[in-house]
Amino acid sequence: MMQRIMPKDKPAADGGTQDASTVASSSSDDEKRESGAAAALQAADDAKIATTTTVQGEPMEIHAPEKPIHSKREFLFHMFTVVLGILIALALDGMVTWAHHRILVREARANIATELRNNREIIQKAVPEILAREKQLQEMISTIDAVEKGRKLPTGRVGHTFATYEIYSTAWKTASVSGAVTHMEYDQLKAYTDAYDLQQEFLTVQAQGFASLGDLAAAMHSFEQGLTKVPQDRLEEAQRQVLKLLTIQKTLESVSAALILAYDNALK
Repeated sequence: MMQRIMPKDKPAADGGTQDASTVASSSSDDEKRESGAAAALQAADDAKIATTTTVQGEPMEIHAPEKPIHSKREFLFHMFTVVLGILIALALDGMVTWAHHRILVREARANIATELRNNREIIQKAVPEILAREKQLQEMISTIDAVEKGRKLPTGRVGHTFATYEIYSTAWKTASVSGAVTHMEYDQLKAYTDAYDLQQEFLTVQAQGFASLGDLAAAMHSFEQGLTKVPQDRLEEAQRQVLKLLTIQKTLESVSAALILAYDNALK
């Protein structure tokens, strides 16, 4: 009996299926590796392109060219773009600094002007009082001369009054410390300097007058005793002290007049 042997197709089919599955799996692995490699390259490019630096506390982004540079023209264009950006940033920073300095100077000038006006009013009121004290001192000199001649104290009160005047330089010192004076115009700065220098001279002379009061009081104490018992040298000492204080008062008068003019010049 003859038997017909049929070919075994199923195993052959299974083998084909196994080979196809193996190929598909290998292709999938290749795609994953290529995808991972592409992601790594992209991350490297991102890290290279976006580099962040810090200048004076402010972040600045510096970007590399989007594509490779193949010619001098492209290189020069890229450099021009970078330099132009830096110059623009510096210009903007300079404008901000300039505006800050202008505001600083404007505030300083306003404060100084207020202070100088107040000081001018004080000195303006002081001038007639200084003249009145000069007259008192001149009368004291005449009294001492009369005592020396007749050993008799004239009728009337013999004495002298003294007053001090407070003028300030707080706004000027503040402007100097803050640096506002370094940004002022020369003419304005000179006018302020002249006014405050004369003001300091006034205060110095005034302090000298106040220090001389003690010597004058000690010398005038002789008039409370019997004039016949007062030595001639004590009378001469009293006269010298009065003349000294009179000189100080005249100096105050002169400085006050110059100070008022300096105030007016600074307040223009």
